[in-house]
Amino acid sequence: MAQIRFGTQNSIPYSTSEYNGMTVGLIAAGVINTEQQLSEVEQNTVISYALQALRESLTKFNSMQTRISQLPSHAQEINNMIAEKLTAGGYKSTVSINMIGVDEDSKRMINEYIRKQLDPNSAVSGNAAAVANRPKFCPNCGTPTGASGNFCSNCGSRLA
Repeated sequence: MAQIRFGTQNSIPYSTSEYNGMTVGLIAAGVINTEQQLSEVEQNTVISYALQALRESLTKFNSMQTRISQLPSHAQEINNMIAEKLTAGGYKSTVSINMIGVDEDSKRMINEYIRKQLDPNSAVSGNAAAVANRPKFCPNCGTPTGASGNFCSNCGSRLA
């Protein structure tokens, strides 16, 4: 049995209604389990199929205007779409997406957008005390987290 880790090298563009139609970059990582022993070339092929299917599944959810914060609840469907593509390519596999989130540049864009929404008259840098008292949003998935808490209730990411 082979266990192959894969993840996005480049972010996948995703337009989201959560942030007024802003296009962000999504990143993802997961594991492919297959009963076959695969050569390095075959593993690279499997990874390529998986990333192509991941891109296709995220494009599907983007066209359905699925919020980024809702993507983790669709993980099983995404896993199945990837596994189906692998099976069609001759690699019977199961897939487990471990993480879907936004890239670092997108986190900064989202945080800037949120700051402007909360206080359109404030400077982007803001007052540290004012920022600490504002409601927080998870920088990974965008879920509102309230004014306190160290971890996102949706995806478990550590909050700054």
